[in-house]
Amino acid sequence: MVNGPDLVRNSCGVLTSFPADESEKLLQLLFLTDPKDDVAAISRERGDRHPGTCEWLGDREEYKSWFNSADPSYLAITGLPGIGKTTLARFILEKLAAHVKDLSNHMLLYYFFDNKIEDRRTALTLVRSLVWQAVSQHDELWKIMGNDLRLKGDGILTFDTLWMHLQSMIQSASFSTVYILIDALDECDDASRSTVLWALSRIAADAAKQAGLPIKIVVTARPETEIEEALGQDWLRLRIDSALINIDLMNFINSKVKDMAAAKHIPETMAGEIKDALTKHASGTFLWASFVVQELSRTPLHKIRRALKELPRGLDEVYCRILRRIDKENIEDVKVILTWITTTARPLTTTELALAFGTETKHWADPTSPTSEEVSECSAIYLCCQALVYKDSETDEIRLVHQSVKDFLTGPRLEVESDISDSRVFPESANNAVFRVCWMYLSWPEFKSYFDVSKRVDSKIEKIKGESIADSTQAPQNGLIRYAMENCLTHADAAYTADGFDWSILSTLPNLRDQWLLKAIQSDEGDLARRLLDNGGDANVRGPDGDGALHYVAQTGNLAIARAIIQSGTNLDLKNDLGITPVYEAAHARNSDVFFLFLAYGAKAELYTTERVCTGNLFPSFVIAFFRKKRTNNYQWFRTRLDVSRLRVIFTLRARVVFLTPTF
Repeated sequence: MVNGPDLVRNSCGVLTSFPADESEKLLQLLFLTDPKDDVAAISRERGDRHPGTCEWLGDREEYKSWFNSADPSYLAITGLPGIGKTTLARFILEKLAAHVKDLSNHMLLYYFFDNKIEDRRTALTLVRSLVWQAVSQHDELWKIMGNDLRLKGDGILTFDTLWMHLQSMIQSASFSTVYILIDALDECDDASRSTVLWALSRIAADAAKQAGLPIKIVVTARPETEIEEALGQDWLRLRIDSALINIDLMNFINSKVKDMAAAKHIPETMAGEIKDALTKHASGTFLWASFVVQELSRTPLHKIRRALKELPRGLDEVYCRILRRIDKENIEDVKVILTWITTTARPLTTTELALAFGTETKHWADPTSPTSEEVSECSAIYLCCQALVYKDSETDEIRLVHQSVKDFLTGPRLEVESDISDSRVFPESANNAVFRVCWMYLSWPEFKSYFDVSKRVDSKIEKIKGESIADSTQAPQNGLIRYAMENCLTHADAAYTADGFDWSILSTLPNLRDQWLLKAIQSDEGDLARRLLDNGGDANVRGPDGDGALHYVAQTGNLAIARAIIQSGTNLDLKNDLGITPVYEAAHARNSDVFFLFLAYGAKAELYTTERVCTGNLFPSFVIAFFRKKRTNNYQWFRTRLDVSRLRVIFTLRARVVFLTPTF
């Protein structure tokens, strides 16, 4: 490995050089989760694959054609929820891992989407993981993206950039075959699913044009029209149905019933009846069979035959029965727990969930200062809906037993179940509830001081990390601080349009409120930005790099937000840490409307930095035209609103400094 300089940032905050062990630093930059750990967590959640199951796949013509083809090949495996797609994906992973183990010119990359975990449900997290795995397995691959990395630094973390580099790695002459396995493609979030589908379809199209592209891709997903149509005609299709996996399901049922019969001393004849009934009604769904076996295990022996005549039809009816069994005194508690578990950006630990529950239900004697004992009292609260959730024994996280539980709780089925309809989780109101609790929690005396305006230096908001607060206090209630700090504003974004959103509480944490304002402006969310300004948002707030609200709107070009910020009262000539003004930012972003709006309201036309450094040759024609007195429409519009006889601009044009003083 070639030694290099230490990691540094330039004046714009971009990584400009890379340290000695460049591949190691690249891995650190890309890392989110280790896919091996993700698969291990799935195994803990769903159990190991039952011996003998999935073996049928090797005899299917679709799979054999995909695996044995000398050309690039693509296989889409689809099936209904609970039918065993992820188990099948783990089986394929086992087989491919064994196949490439001793083949240095083969590479295996894989990714398991999980809609319940923020770091495992987007297009960007997918490609970050795939590139991370490639560089982890083959150290020399970092060189493919080395120059781009030195130039862009952490700016390289975009889907388009990483996907381009992944394709370059795949095309590397050192590989004869690259396998990519993607499970649960349907769990990719709606905002980026189309990006993944486009990328997968492009790989197939590019392979058709480029002979010898050594790639084989297999994906699993629910049979959704969007996915089916986007993948195109180059993909082989394998639809998993109940007939195809009947042997696996029968083996699974036989094993489960055998264990249950031994534990409950069930007679052989009755055990046979149970097997027949489960096989008949399971419709190929392992998850359904597993739930029903658990239910029968709790059923008295003399009532089992009656229970077999009243088996639930499908997973939704299973979930309805589970909700109906909940004691009335626990219904409200279960509603709170399921709202949090289905809504949070990642699974919560038992302590985090206990603090969230206790804060929302006002369980503590002192609402803002629970004792260790009080927090401990709520640590097992998840058990009141245990059939729908479970605790990961290694991570102490509380998770839904399956994605289909979330689909059921947030879907329309509960509308027609009047007696349990209150259990339905509406995403907007659920995010509102989570946001409100996070905000209330951060307003506790132990934490509130971190978000006071007195903490600002020169109007700057320094971003506070949750761990820095947690490490500075030993209070028993600090267990939720990391989650609340990292995700409060994410929930706020999803909740502010909900009925009952309480804008008044924002004043309790002005620093966090104004951080949200800058985030809204930077993301070009005009309606949200205006609402925040109307509810106390500080138009003069500055981010950690000194950028103010007008700097951000100069980049987005949103004229309505710019006018709202100016009318709220702000410094039009505010300079960030590099000496850049909003006028300068608008000029470089080529946002002419915002540029002239700033000038019309009295901003100075200073197009240089504190160090008198300016790449004026990058200025768009409307700026140069104005200062050359060309009578453009923009110039005429501007001149009617402002006396510019005293304005002076300094900018670099073709590597020489030009001083222009307009005289009219």
